[in-house]
Amino acid sequence: MRVADNYRLVYSVDSRKRVVCLMMLDHRDKIYDRLGADENGEPGFRIIAGAQELVRRELTPEELAMAHAVLEQMRSQKETASSDCPLPMQLDSITLSNWGIPAHYHDALEVVGTDTELLELEDVPDDIIEKILDCLWPPTIEEVMQKPVRVAFNLDHIEEAADGKRSLASFLLMLDEEQLEFLTRFQGDKQPQGPWLLKGGPGSGKSTVTLYCIRELLGSLRQLNLFEEDRPLRILHTTFTKSLERASDHLLDHLDLGVTRNKVEVKTVDSLAFWNLPVEWKQLRAVTPGEYVKAAIAECNKQIPKFSFTLDDAHFLAEEIDWVLIGQGICSLGEYQEYDRTGRGRALGQHQRRHLWQLYEVLQKLLRQDGACLFSERLKVAADTVTPQYDYVFVDEAQDLKAV
Repeated sequence: MRVADNYRLVYSVDSRKRVVCLMMLDHRDKIYDRLGADENGEPGFRIIAGAQELVRRELTPEELAMAHAVLEQMRSQKETASSDCPLPMQLDSITLSNWGIPAHYHDALEVVGTDTELLELEDVPDDIIEKILDCLWPPTIEEVMQKPVRVAFNLDHIEEAADGKRSLASFLLMLDEEQLEFLTRFQGDKQPQGPWLLKGGPGSGKSTVTLYCIRELLGSLRQLNLFEEDRPLRILHTTFTKSLERASDHLLDHLDLGVTRNKVEVKTVDSLAFWNLPVEWKQLRAVTPGEYVKAAIAECNKQIPKFSFTLDDAHFLAEEIDWVLIGQGICSLGEYQEYDRTGRGRALGQHQRRHLWQLYEVLQKLLRQDGACLFSERLKVAADTVTPQYDYVFVDEAQDLKAV
């Protein structure tokens, strides 16, 4: 598609999903190179997606010979290539301004001559450098096709992105058919009732689906008129780290939730636990068990004849205390001796379990003397004292959390 006189826009249409996807937008002098134009400047024919019957067919001898020649050329270029690649153009203030690069970075960028110099700039943020790299070496159509598709819920959002006021990361990823099917649990004319469990491998989009679920839930509750002022509905979205909390908050702010956005709180599990602790526990400093377990082992070796563990066992003992004794909410030696530890990777007899429990008691004493507690202890105490506060709770990265 022609845009004004000098720009070209490339887009794809999925009529089944009723989706139009913006693929590329660039100056006419560059767009055809990115599309793989031939020597006459005409776009070449290349299979970039679909048409598997063509992709999987047997190659002719001529095509195989051409492929081998291209591979040899690529190997030769790789062997002779310099580690310092000159920039395809000199960076100047006008170009950087057109790319939306803040003026206070221009002086540092205008003296850069190679990609290595650009990547090693210490005073320019990574996202700015990444933006410049994309402008200097824009991706080909094949590379674009491999990138995930993001969804714009509002035309204004596209204009904000074009003006540099909105990052691409603020757009949610598009869901596939299986993920869209999961959203139906939050749609309809009845109030959604959990619990729900969403499983998937790393990078499969679980966190993205969670945010879509919150969006659909708010839409359903709005239609059911469940936002009365005398009953302020509250939704909690928990994450595992502060960075995930910030990212989730940022994405929720750009989901067009309107006035219902204030119905959703995003918190890490640790911060949620802290605010539900009794006053005396809030005064304790939260630590990891490492060094304290080593001190407890040394103390136990002095107090307990033929103690079952040494300093070499410190990591194992810290994990056992964190994930089993505290993480599973075990409150007594008897309960621990009955607990099924299948899958922990190391068997423990009754004698060893008794010694480990004694170590745990010494560890707690050392922590309190130092005005400290374990992060996992905070979770256990908060779980014992918390009262219901939310109507819906979404737990992200649940596999990283302890049972308590």
